[in-house]
Amino acid sequence: MKDSCLVAISLFCLCLVTNVYSVSSDTHPDPHVLLNGVASVRNSVPPSSLKIRHTWSDSVHSATNYYDVDFDHEIRRFESTSDNGTWGIYDGNRVKLYDKSTPSTPRVILYNVTDMVNTELLFDPRILGGLNINLWTENAAMFNINTNDFDLYNMGVNRINNYDAWHVRVEYPSGDYVDYWIDSDNWFRIYQCEGNGSRVRSIYNNDKYPWLPSEVILEIPELAIVETVVILDAVVRSNGFPSNHWELSSMDIPVGTEIEDYTAQRMIGYWNGADISVDFIPKVEKSSKSNNTTVYFVLIVSALLLPIAWFGIAYGKKKRTKTHKHNW
Repeated sequence: MKDSCLVAISLFCLCLVTNVYSVSSDTHPDPHVLLNGVASVRNSVPPSSLKIRHTWSDSVHSATNYYDVDFDHEIRRFESTSDNGTWGIYDGNRVKLYDKSTPSTPRVILYNVTDMVNTELLFDPRILGGLNINLWTENAAMFNINTNDFDLYNMGVNRINNYDAWHVRVEYPSGDYVDYWIDSDNWFRIYQCEGNGSRVRSIYNNDKYPWLPSEVILEIPELAIVETVVILDAVVRSNGFPSNHWELSSMDIPVGTEIEDYTAQRMIGYWNGADISVDFIPKVEKSSKSNNTTVYFVLIVSALLLPIAWFGIAYGKKKRTKTHKHNW
C-alpha cells in the first residue's frame, strides 16, 4: 500500500515537472530546457529495486548476466545473480567490489569512482538512454549541460519510435557532438542518442515505472559491438533501504577475506565479520555451499568404495576358508 502511494505521489510530482518544462510542438524550444527536463525527470526517480538482464556481444564473443539492482539517487548496489558473480556498491564516496569469481580466494577491492579500471556493471540507472551507459562516474547531472562549455542546438522534430521527438545536438569545443531525440510530451523520454560512433536506442513499455526505459540497446557498428540492458522488473521502495545496505557488512563476505585499496595500491586488512581488521586471519571461512559440496563428495566416494570393501572382505574370508581346508 505504501509503495502504491509513493508511486502515485511520484507520478504526480513527475507531472508537475513535465508541466514546468513542457513545450509546445508549435514552437522551437530551447534545447537547454529540453535537457533540463530530462534531468528533472531522472532526478525524480524514487528509491527502487530493479532486476536487469545485461547482454554484451561482438563478432567473436557474447555474454549474458543478471543483476539485482538497488538505488537511491546516485547511491546504488549491483548484485550479480550469476554463479560466482561480483557484488558492487557505490556509497556516494567510494566503490566497493566484492569479487567472487575465484571462490577459493574471494577479495574485496576499494576504488575511487574515477578509477573505473574494472568493467563490472555499477552505473547509475538514471542515466539509461544516454550515451555512456556503463560509466561509474556519470549520474543524472550529465543531462544538465553547461552552456558555457558546450554549444546546444535544436535541430527540429524527427519521428522516433512512432513519436515526435526533438533532435537536440550538444557540440563540444573539439567539434565532436552528441545527438539526443527527446519527447517533451511524454516525460522527456530519450528515444535515441548518437555520438562517437555509437547509437543508443531506448524502448519504454512499463507505464507503472515511467521514469526509465524498459530496454536500452547500444550499438557500435565499427566494432560490431551490441550491448543491451533490459529491466525485467521494477519495484519502488517507499521506505528506502536499511542504513547498512550500502556497507560491506551487507555483502555476506567470508571472514578472512583480503581487503585491497586500489587507489593506495596495497592491501589494508582482512574482513573480520563486522569491519576491516589489520590483524592477520589465517584462512577464509568456507561458505555453506562449499561445506555441502564436501559432504556430498564424501558420501558419493563412500557409496562407491563400500561395495569394493565388502567384496574385499568377503574374498579374504573365502580365501582363508580354502586355505584351512587344504591344511586339513
